[in-house]
Amino acid sequence: MQEIIGDALKNLIQTIIAVTFPILITYLSRYLASMTKSEVAERCIMEVADAVTTAVLYVNQTYVDEMRKTNAFNTANQRYALTMATDKAKDLLSDEATQFLEKTHGNIAQYIAPKIEAAVKRQK
Repeated sequence: MQEIIGDALKNLIQTIIAVTFPILITYLSRYLASMTKSEVAERCIMEVADAVTTAVLYVNQTYVDEMRKTNAFNTANQRYALTMATDKAKDLLSDEATQFLEKTHGNIAQYIAPKIEAAVKRQK
């Protein structure tokens, strides 16, 4: 009698494990995937911030400072400096960050330009 109950209990536990294990694996996989996406997003956002800061400093040193020395830093030159900084920031981004921005924001230049403007304002 005990052997029959023991076998029945063993079969019940095996059935429960067989049914719940795939469900648990599915949830665990989804959780890990969401964590990975968050980590990628965070890494890419930090990379964009670093690229923007570096690009603004670069353009200030190589272009803006010279324009200011000669009093030639007008609206057209400001637009050109923004284009230079945007291009430099895009060049500094890894393929992963570029793909992330294209996927999440579409136009990278439109995403980066306001960040460059904000970085310029912080430097003043």
